[in-house]
Amino acid sequence: MRAAIVNLNKPSGITSQQAVSRVKRVFGAKKAGHCGTLDPDATGVLVVCLGKATRLADYIQARPKGYRAVMKLGETTDTQDASGIVLERRDTGGVTGAMVCKAAASFVGEIEQVPPMYSALKMGGKPLHLLARKGIVVERAPRRVTIYDLRIEAVDIPFVTFTVECSKGTYIRTICEDMGRALGVGGHMVSLERTMAGGFGVAGARGFDELDESCLIEPEMALSFLPVCGLSGDSARRILHGNQVPADDCAFGLKNETDELFRLHGPDGSFYGIGRLEDGLMAVECLICDVSVLTNQDCVG
Repeated sequence: MRAAIVNLNKPSGITSQQAVSRVKRVFGAKKAGHCGTLDPDATGVLVVCLGKATRLADYIQARPKGYRAVMKLGETTDTQDASGIVLERRDTGGVTGAMVCKAAASFVGEIEQVPPMYSALKMGGKPLHLLARKGIVVERAPRRVTIYDLRIEAVDIPFVTFTVECSKGTYIRTICEDMGRALGVGGHMVSLERTMAGGFGVAGARGFDELDESCLIEPEMALSFLPVCGLSGDSARRILHGNQVPADDCAFGLKNETDELFRLHGPDGSFYGIGRLEDGLMAVECLICDVSVLTNQDCVG
């Protein structure tokens, strides 16, 4: 099938990979992958790439993500969420809404997180959650992530509802536990919905029972944040066959001095893939179109 993207509204109770497999079967795709894991109990946006669009997964996954979460203060669990065993309970009687808002504000910006043991992160080739289920705890180095925005929507102690916009690799479960620790009472995540990923929102996400051809999104839609580089006929032929072309031979849309990645367009406006500009030369970094079916006419300027 052609390269395409699906904005899936993942239900709770299944893994991200199981969700991808179901989408793959619906559309008869030979290859499929997702752009960022959602825990089995989490719901919301799961961007699924089909066919050659899987080559874009890393670029899409690198974009900011948005979530709505509910945490429960006063209880710490071994998984940092409601699926785990409660390790400690503390009284939350002294916690106020103002205290919660102050604690939340301290997490905005670049912070360090220690990845949870119950996660898909691999160490020594093995997912941490498999080790955790055997009772094995290993040292995990803290990772730097960015919290662009964290807003408290509702406080009904012990429950707190908040939204967050963050960088790739952020664990919302860990934010809940760390925020509970900052308040001196502990905490864990009760529910999580991903509201945004790869530029796609939950309002436009489709459930499994809604999947049909109308759900297929052109891959370029996920790359609207990249400026366009238009190629002439000769440049198009050369770049499609792995050659670099001078930037002077390209027609650029609006771009900044620091831009390195571009959406490559052929003479007819068709999307070729992603190009990288370096030292005044443009080269293909990620090719989506099928070179074998392009005729000379396709590349004539």
